[in-house]
Amino acid sequence: MAKPKFELRCVKEDNSIYFVIKNVSSSIISNMTLQSFVLKEGNGDTENILLYNNSFPTSLGQNEEYQFKYDHKYLRQRPIGAKSFYAVFTLEDENDNAFQCELSKDVSNCNDTDCALGKWETAVSMIDEQRNEDAQTVKTKIFISHRSKDVEYAAAMVDFLEDLGVSSRYIVCTSVPDHLIPNGKRIYEWLREQFTNYDLHMLFLLSDNYYESPDCLNEMGAAWVTKADSDIILLPGFSPDKIRGCIGQDMMAVYCDGDDEILMDRIKQLRDKVCGEFELNKPDDRRWGRIRDALLKKLQKKEEIQRTETATQNQIPEFEIRILETNKQVPGTAEPIDGTGNRLSSHHKNVLFAIELKNDVMVENLKVFGRSIDSVVQKNQPYHISVCYMESPDTLLRGTVYTLSRDIYPAGADGIPKIVIIEYSRNDVNYRQKFVLEGNHTYASYPEEKVIRPDMEKIIQMKNEMKKDFLRNPEELNVSSYEISQRPVLKYIYRDVIIMSKDCQDQKWNTDGGFGRYEIYDFCDEGLLLWDYSCQQVEVEYFLRASLSKTDARQLLCLKYEDIITYDMEGNSGYNIPIIYTKYELGENPFQKYYYLDEKGYGIISNSVITEVKDKTER
Repeated sequence: MAKPKFELRCVKEDNSIYFVIKNVSSSIISNMTLQSFVLKEGNGDTENILLYNNSFPTSLGQNEEYQFKYDHKYLRQRPIGAKSFYAVFTLEDENDNAFQCELSKDVSNCNDTDCALGKWETAVSMIDEQRNEDAQTVKTKIFISHRSKDVEYAAAMVDFLEDLGVSSRYIVCTSVPDHLIPNGKRIYEWLREQFTNYDLHMLFLLSDNYYESPDCLNEMGAAWVTKADSDIILLPGFSPDKIRGCIGQDMMAVYCDGDDEILMDRIKQLRDKVCGEFELNKPDDRRWGRIRDALLKKLQKKEEIQRTETATQNQIPEFEIRILETNKQVPGTAEPIDGTGNRLSSHHKNVLFAIELKNDVMVENLKVFGRSIDSVVQKNQPYHISVCYMESPDTLLRGTVYTLSRDIYPAGADGIPKIVIIEYSRNDVNYRQKFVLEGNHTYASYPEEKVIRPDMEKIIQMKNEMKKDFLRNPEELNVSSYEISQRPVLKYIYRDVIIMSKDCQDQKWNTDGGFGRYEIYDFCDEGLLLWDYSCQQVEVEYFLRASLSKTDARQLLCLKYEDIITYDMEGNSGYNIPIIYTKYELGENPFQKYYYLDEKGYGIISNSVITEVKDKTER
């Protein structure tokens, strides 16, 4: 097969550098997968890796390009005397041919930051020329015939085969990722192709579940008709006397509940057979011991597996949250600089956290402060994250120090979050835990709760419907835009509304306290803003840029769209004003959020910068 041709350009936009890789092959080469990209520098006999290895999966057809960005600062770190930049990446095409591409740029005569810009020279070499020939000659596949209910054992056999060196493309296992039936294929047509186009080595994972599946019995029948080579594995709880159908009870099998020495010998025989079929070198004794023991551990009694899984599923993860340090320069970052070029090192304002799982619970997709931390969480492995708030100069360190909003994560003037929210998935269910700041920079955990995402479609629909029904036609407004900005209620058909609980029994006289009357202020992104007739006055402390300020304000109540069930513009026999029915329980507060209006006329103060709210008077 002809080698692909690639072109690498380095371009600059808005003080950022981008690498653009283009497939300039004359023939059509599709499904190119960029496996790694490493930028190095050549300086005589030395090579200094400047950029970390990373993976950029993409498909590159003919004349297609792929662009990715690297921070400009890395290219400033070129040591004096370096002769060239060069990049190395590997890729695979749709026929599993592997190539290595080297792209270089002569920088011996460059002295500025832009030395990497422009077109780079390319050289492509094929990795393992024999690989394509092997793909043409190997016609054997291992077909793991199993019931989907026994997928844990099927996955164990896949791991066993791959540990022996069998390529994943020669393993058929329809319940295990990377071995599934391809998208767009008809199930039975695809299975027929496997039996007719390949010499299949069948691995039957027999169990009571297996014999309850017509599909499994069809696979057994097809193997018998095509005289496919077969091996039998009797899963835990299934004995030889239960074998029936095309497979006879006199056929030797790997019996998981049998004698341990015989079981190990049967597995060894299976190893020898597979290595012979695919011309693989047998693993040495030490490595074989690890492969064999890993398989035996997974082929344990089903009752024990279920007991272990149940115990694990019932456990709640225990996290420990620690503050390691505050207001320090974050390792690996530069000093922030203001508009005049002065360093702001004395103004660092951040918090470095360590989050650690302390018990044996399978936890995946860990997020802290809404940022993804790890896909599979390791016990006793500290995960570090640095955060700051909008007033901190460390907000300039995007991607290294994460900027929080006090609207979601309240904090005082010291910039230490009062709450930390951890999200994760366990047994394919999403959960969150809230941790509240106590004394001496320690956090106490609240009970685990399931994450219920709001139905955004319903929220947007409710928002649009309410605006349509509550707001006056703009043509009817005979006031200036300034007047509306000062008194938004002028836009509304009604000045007042009733907020009523879904559980209210006395909708006329309110003897059970199921509703209240409020004055409309305006809509906001989250819901309807209302005045309480007590018109509570407060003192608000907030950051105006990096300066801490105080002002008097009035409290606005926010009724969120997601808490509104429905509304009746006609009211009822007791009140001829709109009634909004909500989800709140009797005796509870229908408002879960508050906004604050500056009495000096500067408008609503953003909750994202408020550090403290103090009650003053009620009038």
